[in-house]
Amino acid sequence: MRLVQPKHFYKTLFFIYAPLIIIPHEFSHFVAFKHYNITPTQFSVGFGPTLYQKKVQGTNFKLSLLPFGGYVKVDDKDLTKLNWKQHIIVLLAGPTSSFLIFLPLLLFFKLKHNWSWNEINLWNTGFWERFTYLCFFFGIFNLLPIVYFDGGQIFITLWVTFIGPINNVGIYTFYVLSFLLFFKLFNLSNHPDLFPFLFKEKRS
Repeated sequence: MRLVQPKHFYKTLFFIYAPLIIIPHEFSHFVAFKHYNITPTQFSVGFGPTLYQKKVQGTNFKLSLLPFGGYVKVDDKDLTKLNWKQHIIVLLAGPTSSFLIFLPLLLFFKLKHNWSWNEINLWNTGFWERFTYLCFFFGIFNLLPIVYFDGGQIFITLWVTFIGPINNVGIYTFYVLSFLLFFKLFNLSNHPDLFPFLFKEKRS
């Protein structure tokens, strides 16, 4: 008996689950900005070439070719209207949406199937069970201090607020360390002993 990753794991993750998680994530950022009377200029699901776009009430909503990401963009002058606490609230809104989806679904499946976190096998469960666990890990991963992630932006905001401006050397160092951390975690995700829910059993 050995553990192997399912054949189409990354295709399913990027093209099905990622958009389902990213849309509420980015929409939560959007709502947070609107709460502070800031209208985002762009709301994009995906990156790269634009497949479809429509402007609604000052925001250009876009669907882009590469589905494994997204962003909400605001003018720099509007961003300066936020104090550091408001900025962090906006940044936390995205990951919070993942947890708000995860918790009721976890409770539902726990009551329905008597789920056990330690015994779960992601690829032997149903579609929505997989979605539930991916919501949790997407939320956690997004809070890590990695550049371009919400956790990285929170780190920079706190640093600038309480320590002072970051010079170019500091920024580049943070970028390098962020990418090293990202690829290290990505590599660890292929380790069945650490992340058994990403693997399935296969008889050999």
